[in-house]
Amino acid sequence: MKRLIFLSLLSVLVFSSGCKLFKKGQKEDPNVRLLREVVSQTTQSNLDFENAFISGRAKLEMPEGDFKNLAVDYRIYMDKGDAILVRVKKFIEVAKVYIDKDSIYVVNKINKELYVLPTSQSESLLGFKADFSILEDVLMGNLNLFGLQLQDLNTVDMESNPISLSGKFQTSELNYKIDKEIYKLLSLAITDSVQKADASLNYGDFEEIEGVKIPKRMKIDVKAPQEAQAEFSHKRIELNKKDFKISFEVPKSYERVDY
Repeated sequence: MKRLIFLSLLSVLVFSSGCKLFKKGQKEDPNVRLLREVVSQTTQSNLDFENAFISGRAKLEMPEGDFKNLAVDYRIYMDKGDAILVRVKKFIEVAKVYIDKDSIYVVNKINKELYVLPTSQSESLLGFKADFSILEDVLMGNLNLFGLQLQDLNTVDMESNPISLSGKFQTSELNYKIDKEIYKLLSLAITDSVQKADASLNYGDFEEIEGVKIPKRMKIDVKAPQEAQAEFSHKRIELNKKDFKISFEVPKSYERVDY
């Protein structure tokens, strides 16, 4: 279970800080102006929330692991900026993942084990430093460019839909597809020859909730460093619930493994 969670985290590496636009007065060609508009509108359509509850069903596939054609139910609790709790159920609850700004906790309830990864040490295992905001953005389908400015992005055809954008951050090649009619991110792919990473993330089945379109389908496909696929179908999404609270406890009898 911990390998699947870690590989899934790797596939969402490219979601992080917001983009910086050109300074006023700088001359732009029509394509750059259109690019500015699309990126700006898509960023503005990002969902802003205080807390969220998401439930649904996921299909997991990990050829080299213990998860082959495995279907599970999940519940995700998000307290923005503070914590994320994921509960995984297969007839009974088999695992849960708790994430805060300091650590990632993976609880295997079948083997009664607790795996703990401090976010400050995540780069040694994941290939990048896990950012709490990354997970919030990917779960909600928010677009955040990984520190890239507009002039860092390459476009293929701004007149087509969806439009394709690409850029390079450090050793990573990033490729985005954005639907410029609804201003939502459709897919993102990342390859990194140094970290030996090859992963993609796809969104679909958008539903409008509180005036913002939210994807109800999310697919993660990791080809390297180890193959893993996960397809999430959200059945229920609730935002800004009153008296929202996340509770996370682990029995003292569980064996703890620290990374």
